[in-house]
Amino acid sequence: MKTTSTQSRSRGGDMSLLDLHLAGGGPLSTIVTTCLDDAGRTALAAASSACMARVMEAADGCTWKPPSIAVARSVAERLCAQGMDGATRSTVEWADGAVRRWTRAGGAVGDASAIVAVRGDRPESHQELLTADMRGVERIEIDLDLGPSVHEVFPELATDAWLPKRVRPGLRRLAVTGIENLRRVPPGLTSLEELDVSWCGNLAGGDHWLPASSAAKLKKLSASCTNVTRFPPDMACLEELHAPGINGEEWLPESSARSIRVLRMDELNKLPRGLDALEELRIELQDIPLGGDEERLSEAYFAPLTGGCLRLLEVWPSSTMDSIVGIFARFGQLERLNLANCSLPEPFALDEYRMDHLKELDLSYTTVRRLPRAPMLEHLNLSGCRDLAVDFLDAGSRANVHTLCANNSDIRRVPSGMCALTELRLGSCVDLAEGFLDDSSAGRIKALSYTGDLARLPASMTSLERLSVSSCSGWVRAEVAAGVRVLSCDFMTVRSTAGMCALEELELQKCTLRGEAWVSEESVPTLRRLKLNRCRGRALPGGLAALEELSVGWWDHSLALELPATSVAKLRCVRVHECVLRRLPANMESLEEFRTELSVVIDADWLPASSARKLKHLGVPWHDPEILGGDPGARPPRTGLDPLPPGMTELEHLDVSSCEWRDPNDFLPTSSAASLRSLVAELSNIRRLPPGMVALREVDVRRCGSLDADWLPRSSAASVTTLKASGSNLRCLPIGCSNLETAELCHCRELRKHDWVARRWAGRLREVDLTCSGAASAPAWATFRCPGLE
Repeated sequence: MKTTSTQSRSRGGDMSLLDLHLAGGGPLSTIVTTCLDDAGRTALAAASSACMARVMEAADGCTWKPPSIAVARSVAERLCAQGMDGATRSTVEWADGAVRRWTRAGGAVGDASAIVAVRGDRPESHQELLTADMRGVERIEIDLDLGPSVHEVFPELATDAWLPKRVRPGLRRLAVTGIENLRRVPPGLTSLEELDVSWCGNLAGGDHWLPASSAAKLKKLSASCTNVTRFPPDMACLEELHAPGINGEEWLPESSARSIRVLRMDELNKLPRGLDALEELRIELQDIPLGGDEERLSEAYFAPLTGGCLRLLEVWPSSTMDSIVGIFARFGQLERLNLANCSLPEPFALDEYRMDHLKELDLSYTTVRRLPRAPMLEHLNLSGCRDLAVDFLDAGSRANVHTLCANNSDIRRVPSGMCALTELRLGSCVDLAEGFLDDSSAGRIKALSYTGDLARLPASMTSLERLSVSSCSGWVRAEVAAGVRVLSCDFMTVRSTAGMCALEELELQKCTLRGEAWVSEESVPTLRRLKLNRCRGRALPGGLAALEELSVGWWDHSLALELPATSVAKLRCVRVHECVLRRLPANMESLEEFRTELSVVIDADWLPASSARKLKHLGVPWHDPEILGGDPGARPPRTGLDPLPPGMTELEHLDVSSCEWRDPNDFLPTSSAASLRSLVAELSNIRRLPPGMVALREVDVRRCGSLDADWLPRSSAASVTTLKASGSNLRCLPIGCSNLETAELCHCRELRKHDWVARRWAGRLREVDLTCSGAASAPAWATFRCPGLE
């Protein structure tokens, strides 16, 4: 690849960009790692196979995801030909039905030893997922979640046979989740560092479910929602543990607890001895006692934690605690504390305690009155607190607070001196006093949620950028309005956006819009996004020359929604939901996406040719709405949407779900189909697709019951890789689909028993789902999977 941007100044000649590559840390490697973002790296990698190889070497550990198996094979072969560094950790992902594999970039196609990771979401057998020659596999993830049938589909999991012995020594991560017949982790996983057996409910008792040879190097272990009652001893490397609810005392030996930094528990397990290195403790209580007479969590519960390393404590919900005062006395070194929803019967104060390291505190929905002294406090959540004292926050704890969330609380004043405050949430706070926010705390606020009189916001809030208001009256001062970029209003009467000369995004929900100038003159030049949901108004504003995105939902059906021609020049995306739309204006030269759901378009020429040129995404789904006062069981006429307009030459994605066409054979003009890549026509009455759709990759005709035998012309079938036709009247796979890789034919009752697929078109086929279909067998020559066949 030659590029003029790298011309040699000394010689004046063209220089290949690849000439800059000097192995490992050469100049090109430096450019890739330090000068290019992800988009830049992607663009460079797309330039040639050689560039892709160099990028994947430099950005070590990256993954390339191809659109299909065929493309993956082609690219993998080219990378192999480039002679990539064998030590690279970059990979190519292969998505093959229920199985995904990651091969080392540059590895030979078909070389099982180049596979470094596999993931199976309900694979049919262990042979499909793993073979003994995959000696380089470092990561295996299996998620079955098949219920009782897992015993039939994957019986090998009841023994160790499913994991070949030659694969075990190099394995570093193993995740086998939702597997009911898994009895134990295979032995010999001598390099295993991460293990996840969550939702495996029939593991062997005691610590027999995890052999010592597979536990020695474990750093991270999750056994959430399992029947595990004990963990093995001598897991000296263990740093993170997620334990299930265990009724007992000696569930974690001290020899395995010493190195644990992070402990999560599904229930109120007794804390083990030896947690001297513990930094994070998260307890997800269910308010269910595990034994004995104690039904509430006492402060004595935390007595085993004597190491002094604890930095994070989260008890959720903490309604089982009889007191939380002792936590502040015992754990003064905490940095993050979450005791939300602690339903103590009496209000409590914590101002006698000092926590010098505390940065995040969540006491939402508790009866707290005063907080501990915390000079490093940065984030505070007091939402739902109804017993706050006026002086709930000590003066020495205010200077570093960035975020104060007090929605639905009885807060009366924001403490003064919060000079670092950037985010303030006071939604539904009805007890705010006059002058509730003084200048010392208002100056740096960038985001505010508020309910009340907007005129009470101080003029010193000159840094405000995001304003979310609900059920408010009045309007903000000019000094406050000037910097607002994002405005969200609920349940209000909006007359204007006066003073908001920097407004870029406006979202109004259940608001009444007064007049036609509710977007003020100052906001017109800058507004880029406008979203209206269940608002009452007569017209959309004109003159919005910068508008790029428009979303309107549930507009008054007695008024046809009209887009002013002076507001559409830069519109890229228009979405309307349950509205009546007459037509789109002409000259919408930037329009790329238009979606109208549950809506009626009146005019036949609703899409002028000048507005259709760049349209790439079109969605016109229809779901029998009760609209225009009509019979909810009838489909109102869609007029201009039937048929779709011609001339959409750039259209790539089309959604016509649930549409009833007057002519099911001619709903899409040929001139609008040539560039189409994906078509969703689920639950529609289409009979056939147009010919010449040479770019078509994905087709969704699920629950379409009127398809003709030749519904997919050969000229449109050749490039299709994915077919979703579950519940349709298909009798066989369409002819001409020579690139088809996956097909969903579940509940296709009319599917032929035996000759439902022709060998000529099945060369790339990987999987066909035949669950509850009419098919009785797969062809003897088939190399693809057929899940669902009995």
